Amino acid sequence: MRLLGLALLAIVATAVIGRAALPPQGGVTVEGPLDPRGFRFVSVDEATGRPTRYNPCEAIHYVVNASRAPAGGLEDVQTALARTAEVSGLNFVYDGPTDEVSSPERAPYQPARYGEKWAPVLFDWVTTPLATPGGTATANTTTIGLGGSDHAFNDRGEAVFTTGTVTLDATADLQAGFGGQTWGQAILHEVGHVVGLAHVDDPSSVMNPLIGVRPALWGPGDRAGLWQLGMGSSCLVEPPLPRS
Repeated sequence: MRLLGLALLAIVATAVIGRAALPPQGGVTVEGPLDPRGFRFVSVDEATGRPTRYNPCEAIHYVVNASRAPAGGLEDVQTALARTAEVSGLNFVYDGPTDEVSSPERAPYQPARYGEKWAPVLFDWVTTPLATPGGTATANTTTIGLGGSDHAFNDRGEAVFTTGTVTLDATADLQAGFGGQTWGQAILHEVGHVVGLAHVDDPSSVMNPLIGVRPALWGPGDRAGLWQLGMGSSCLVEPPLPRS
């Protein structure tokens, strides 16, 4: 495998991919500050500082479109989610394969496809270049993944994640597995965005946006943030489903 130094392929991720319709009592969410423990949340309530997160007391369902995935793609997704569950306490449930294709306009509620519930988190690989949010990637980097979640407000005015999307560049020069410079590291990073972690500069953190020569393991800062996004915090009331 070609080695390009410590900063190899940039993983540029969106904090939120689209938004569900928000009821009028919804508050204002902003990106969180860097926590002294070494993590940052993609979204916090401006008034309370509480992070936007999934309800840790309900399973997070997901589907995978592996039609363009590299060898071992499904296994890498499931391993990344298992490693995230181990440190967060979140429960991820595989609902099976799908032919749905990721899109920035993906609807978070698709009753015709998934039934009367929020759509599951979607993992998908594409063969076209990924757009870099906010501009073009620098000359020595390539965007290989985009990840994030939609949120809606519950009846208490709390922002709650409802579904998410991870889109990966199937043409990226990465190997399967969870060593350095692998699909495992890229997928783990994007899962971090889906559950609510933002980028940090720490080179030992999975949430550093550059793939480096390091194991694909959650670092101390990552683990602290993931625990707070998961079972380290209380249950949440689910937002109501959109109704036409």
